[in-house]
Amino acid sequence: MKGPGGRGGIVLWGVVLALLLASGCRAVRERVEALKPTVEVTGATVRGVTPTNLVIEAQARIDNPNPVGAHVESVTYDLFYKRGEAWAFLGKGEKKDFQIRPKGSTAVDLPLTLDNLSLVQAMGTTLAQGGQLEIKTSGKVTVTVGPASFTIPFEEVRTASVAR
Repeated sequence: MKGPGGRGGIVLWGVVLALLLASGCRAVRERVEALKPTVEVTGATVRGVTPTNLVIEAQARIDNPNPVGAHVESVTYDLFYKRGEAWAFLGKGEKKDFQIRPKGSTAVDLPLTLDNLSLVQAMGTTLAQGGQLEIKTSGKVTVTVGPASFTIPFEEVRTASVAR
């Protein structure tokens, strides 16, 4: 029979250590998820109209519950709307070089260029669906926190309602 220091003991301690690490990682991951900054669009301003595009600037508020701020190197995003079973392109935007405050709110203007033909089609889809339109925003944000820099993809789907 082997003692705790034998090969069986090493395997047992390895399994116990792996379980502890896995549960610890899950707890850390849950804590990080709970402290994710949130973004809310608070308004929009039309900045220009061309024969092919509508340029708007969305005012957004980023609420950061973390004790550390971050430098956003860039955020790029595409906007789509649900047309039938597929997502149709609506527009895109990019914002570079801004700070997110620690433990607080940061106001930021996000430029967005919408395709006019897609916008008209989206309005038609909205009317056909009783004033409801599913909108998907997807993109990525590259941030620097201290010496580390990383890119985080994101995607969110919301339903917009148009009052009749």
